[in-house]
Amino acid sequence: MGIRRARGNPQARYGILDDIAWSKENAENQSHVVGGKQPNRFGLFDTLGNVWEWVNDWYDPNFYQNSPAQDPKGPASGERRVLRGGSWIVDPKLLRVSERYNIQPDARSEFFGFRCVWEPKVH
Repeated sequence: MGIRRARGNPQARYGILDDIAWSKENAENQSHVVGGKQPNRFGLFDTLGNVWEWVNDWYDPNFYQNSPAQDPKGPASGERRVLRGGSWIVDPKLLRVSERYNIQPDARSEFFGFRCVWEPKVH
């Protein structure tokens, strides 16, 4: 999912943080069922906070210095994967779709999750 799609607009956030995200200040030390906060304009819930979301990208700290400006696909390979969006343990000022965290692909945590995506066939 591209960053603009996750945000629903070109701003860092798509609404007032307490209305759109779970953070360490409002989550009561736990993750929450998806949909407890307001969605972005595409109807996607919890693209900020709640749990870090695994994305398909490999991590390269220098990738964005030479990448395409719009919807870059990320490096073709690497040693670490990218998680985005922050989680309920993150300071609210860091909850941004553009925030990247990198970790070994086999890492597991209650702070990580993923989003199932269905793409309809277009006829």
